[in-house]
Amino acid sequence: MGIYPSIAHAGYALIGFVAVSELGITSVIFYLIVYLLTNLTAFGTVAVFEKTSGSSEIASFAGLSRRSPWLAMMMLVAFLSLAGMPPFGGFVIKIAVFAAAVDRGLIGLAVIGVLNSIVGLYYYLTVLKVIYLYRSEAEHVRVSIPQASLLALSVLCIGVIVMGIVVAPWFDIANLGARALW
Repeated sequence: MGIYPSIAHAGYALIGFVAVSELGITSVIFYLIVYLLTNLTAFGTVAVFEKTSGSSEIASFAGLSRRSPWLAMMMLVAFLSLAGMPPFGGFVIKIAVFAAAVDRGLIGLAVIGVLNSIVGLYYYLTVLKVIYLYRSEAEHVRVSIPQASLLALSVLCIGVIVMGIVVAPWFDIANLGARALW
């Protein structure tokens, strides 16, 4: 995962901030919460894989879906959320910041954000293609996941999914924070 996706996500959060409204601040707070969960899932998965395989290069993830279906699924959830695909939390947070921009008449900014999301989707799908479609000579070598890591990553994954499906309570919590700041 590189620096450019992080810059893009900072830009998405700033869209909500630039909207200068209660909805904008709410969307930024909610964005940061979901982005934190999603990144912890992604980086945690990479850390577990790297500890077992000794590498975090994208090419080393080839065939991960056959070596460790759970790790591959966790990476799928994290990357699809980062890409902004439903039903994951990343979809909801991008909709929220784009809605805040549109609400304040910043339609051009929202359109640029949507177009950038499409470009980002290509990046995330490229990595997922390696995980699910590429073959590896080490496919027969299972990737073991320590129980504590499996539990932590599972909770994070469920959080990313729940925040994408059951939005209202989490958005309300973010709204309380926005009202305190606004």
